[in-house]
Amino acid sequence: MTEIIVIRHGQANSTAKTEEDYDRLCPQGHQQAKWLGDTLRAQEYAPDRVVSGTLRRHKETAEGMEYANYLILDDRLNEMRYFDLSDGLLALDGTPLPTTENEFATHFPKVLRAWKSGALDDLHKPYNAFQTDAVSSLLEHGDQAERLLVVSSGGIIDALVCHALGVDMEDMVGTLPHVLNTSLQRFIVEDGSLKLKTYNSTPHLDHWDRQHAKTEV
Repeated sequence: MTEIIVIRHGQANSTAKTEEDYDRLCPQGHQQAKWLGDTLRAQEYAPDRVVSGTLRRHKETAEGMEYANYLILDDRLNEMRYFDLSDGLLALDGTPLPTTENEFATHFPKVLRAWKSGALDDLHKPYNAFQTDAVSSLLEHGDQAERLLVVSSGGIIDALVCHALGVDMEDMVGTLPHVLNTSLQRFIVEDGSLKLKTYNSTPHLDHWDRQHAKTEV
């Protein structure tokens, strides 16, 4: 049986308006990654393989956790291009880009619905292909390890969780925007299938003096 831990990257540049500007950790994101790496080592967790997407925020998170020296990159674990999809939704029906965290929580589901409907396929890989690629990546790398550690993004995690639970994205659209930065999702591969064990766990941030570092955007 393979155990897979999928980690969302540390907090990125939350004031960004473009994909490129968002794709870097802020100081708190670097701290979150360091705390997580320290916590895993204190628990004597030792992965057999470490994989991430190719985005800068993925690699910076792995580096902060001290896994960069043996990191395997896989672009199937790259996040959806949220700003491109948002621009497409704006052109489609006039939905403005969010300017606050509360606005993001309502905007994100609208983007997902439009993307999954196929209305934005001319701007982006279709949702079903995005989900299939993410699942294939986990299963293929999981074949090479008993303990697989993955660093990716919230959209990838959302797609994996929906697949593992056998639910449609529409059934979880209210939950999906709330994947915490550097949170852990534990999966196992059993009989060739991906199964979810734990979701949105943050043992490294559960100290009373680290509550401020539980971020979503």
